[in-house]
Amino acid sequence: MSIYRMEHSLDMNKKTSDAPIWPVNSFKSVVTKVPDWPDSISGLAYNPFRPGQSPYKHIYPTREQIKEDLLLIRPLTRHVRTYSVEQTLACIPEIAEELGMSVTLGIWIGWDEKHNDRELIEGVKLASQYPSVRRLIIGNETLLRNDVTVSQLIDYMQTARQSANVPISTSEGWQQWHDTPELADHADFIAAHVLPFQSPRQALQFSHGRTN
Repeated sequence: MSIYRMEHSLDMNKKTSDAPIWPVNSFKSVVTKVPDWPDSISGLAYNPFRPGQSPYKHIYPTREQIKEDLLLIRPLTRHVRTYSVEQTLACIPEIAEELGMSVTLGIWIGWDEKHNDRELIEGVKLASQYPSVRRLIIGNETLLRNDVTVSQLIDYMQTARQSANVPISTSEGWQQWHDTPELADHADFIAAHVLPFQSPRQALQFSHGRTN
């Protein structure tokens, strides 16, 4: 196995706006030694869909496939984060319980209010039924997609809180958390997505500012 080190060509003496967005001469040198990696990590985001499967096609993984996945994941971590409880995805807490794993259970929130209500009911039920469910995440990048308003998302979080006895939050990009601080007032923990390569210029501006 060869691991390539990124060569960053940003000249800190230049203005950030003049700097290249992407590294130049990427993968310039080869690192022959594998970096240290822990025997286990705190958790993984788990999406069980396989090629040809999709919630948009209403083709879901089987219970057996999900168990097969979790058996592969278990040596690396005993905790997974999910995104929805629709169809067979609702089996994940039960299977995790059997395998001695835990779950941060995602409840998908979108523009369809009836679907949102079904997800909330099922997610809260699973959280009450299986001790493997340690937290609930109500929505994933829902504000980023403009599927609901901030007040609607908070209402969904509060609805879940009334029945669930686990910590409640939602998952958004750092920008949404920054722009809507009232969201944190209704969250028990912050689940923020930090993806610098989706906004490379912002990432370089931030890194440039931190070095001066």
